[in-house]
Amino acid sequence: MSVANRRVKLYTNEAGFDVFQQAIKEDAMGSGLTFNVGDNSKFVSGSGQNLQLNFAFSSMVTRETGQIDLVHLQELDLPQNNLEFGTNKKSTPIFMVFDVSPEKSGAPSSNIREVRYANQPNLMWSYIDGRRSHLGPFASQGHNAASKFNGYQITMDARYDVFIEDMSRMVLIEEIPQFI
Repeated sequence: MSVANRRVKLYTNEAGFDVFQQAIKEDAMGSGLTFNVGDNSKFVSGSGQNLQLNFAFSSMVTRETGQIDLVHLQELDLPQNNLEFGTNKKSTPIFMVFDVSPEKSGAPSSNIREVRYANQPNLMWSYIDGRRSHLGPFASQGHNAASKFNGYQITMDARYDVFIEDMSRMVLIEEIPQFI
C-alpha cells in the first residue's frame, strides 16, 4: 500500500498528547530541522510584550505509517489520586492505536464497527426510588426506598460497543507505574 493511503488514528489522553508532542519535537530537532518562528505567524503571534507562542502537533506523516492523527479521548483522563504521585496529577499516558487505512479496493476501512444489541433498544432506562415512588404519591407509603432522597430518579443509558474485526491492526500502549 502506498504511503499516501496509509492512515493511523491514536486515541489518547492529555498525558499522551504531551508524550507525542515531546517525541515529535525531539525527532524534528534531532534531524537538524530549523524552525523560523517569525514566518507568517505560524508559531509566534502578537507584538512587543504581548506575544503568543503556538506550538502543538496533533498529527504527523512517516513513510512507515502514513498519516498519524491524534484524537483526545477524555474518558482516559482520570486524575491520579495516589499520594505517591501527588494529588490532581495527570494519569499515565495511554495510546489506543488503530490502523484505519482504506482497503486495497479503495473502500473505507471496515476493521472497526459500532455495534448495538439487536433485541434491545438503544436507550435503556430505569427508576431509582427515593422517599417517593415513581408510581405516584399513594405508592410511596411503605415502599422500599433506595435512599433518603425526597423524590425519585430516572437513569438513562445509551449502550453500544466497538467491534474490531482484525486485532492485528490495533495496539494498546499503556505505561504501568513501577513502585520500588
